[in-house]
Amino acid sequence: MVTVKTTHKVEPAEPTPNEVMYLSELDQIKAVTHVRTVHFYAPTTDFLYSDAIQILKDSLSKALVIFYPLAGRFHEIGGGRLELHCDAKGAILVEAESESRIEDFEMHVAVDSLGLGISHVIVDGPFAFHFITEWAKIARGEKTGILLVLDRTIWQIEESPKFEHTVLAPPPLLLGHSDNMEERKKTTTVTILKLSKDEINKLKDKANQDTPYRNTSRPFSRYEALTGHMWRCASKARRHAVEQITRLHIAVSFINRMQPPLPQGYFGNANLREAAIITARELLSNPLSYASSKIREAVERVTDEYVRSYLGVIKALPDVSVHRNFHTMGCALGGSYGNPRMKSQVGHLCLYMMLILVGGK
Repeated sequence: MVTVKTTHKVEPAEPTPNEVMYLSELDQIKAVTHVRTVHFYAPTTDFLYSDAIQILKDSLSKALVIFYPLAGRFHEIGGGRLELHCDAKGAILVEAESESRIEDFEMHVAVDSLGLGISHVIVDGPFAFHFITEWAKIARGEKTGILLVLDRTIWQIEESPKFEHTVLAPPPLLLGHSDNMEERKKTTTVTILKLSKDEINKLKDKANQDTPYRNTSRPFSRYEALTGHMWRCASKARRHAVEQITRLHIAVSFINRMQPPLPQGYFGNANLREAAIITARELLSNPLSYASSKIREAVERVTDEYVRSYLGVIKALPDVSVHRNFHTMGCALGGSYGNPRMKSQVGHLCLYMMLILVGGK
């Protein structure tokens, strides 16, 4: 049980540009809903709880001067598209407390926590953590020394699509089904699978035993091995027919893939969804290295030319909302894609995975 004590609206500490910010085609297909993270901190006796709240408010107000788009508001402009009004209306800071035992969360110490929700339309994960890092510096009284690049007109690309971007097509239907309504009505169960460092290393070694499926001498990574293993397990558990098409979605960052490179200090979205697509027969009759190789192929497909083609496809869409509603999968009233509870997604609307590699575990 969580009890909300107070809600604060925190506005930028100084005047900021009052402007309408262009949102790229890539921004337009991101989920409007907020991506939520929670950060836990060991408690300290250096200052009172009330002091911590005031420090958060004051430092956030200063951070919003630099990251002023986060204090703006979205407005619809038709075709499912949005524009961002940088009007300094502020961010919402909610002060809450819980009487739940920390053991309920499998943590054995008392902690303070800070939760954040940032719209994916404005920024993706790495750049969101850039904001968090700079906010923390300000809270500690340190200088940020940062010069943000907020101009998104670099994505105003007038190029025609040159590739077939199957990831933007509806997910494949189960064989024998004419629609996906039955699957979307099923209950989604969230399960955490804990793998030890040794177990992950064994999977990595297994993926690298069959070198013919590697197109370079570079061995498959932990991510490629573990994701390939989960993909195979998901297909086997669902008892897919051998000719069933199965599609694995992968979030691919192209920060270092553009020509010319993105300017240092860029703040926005720089990743897209790509897909590895094969039949259940190919996935399960071949060794783990085959699945890992298909994941690598999908990631390496994302080049400067590919990104520009991807943007061209989105620009030609009369309505982008079907792709923005990727987060409503599992809801029979929403769009045709799905919940954002994943880093890698296995197709067919009802199975989702999040792969988190933490330290040596």
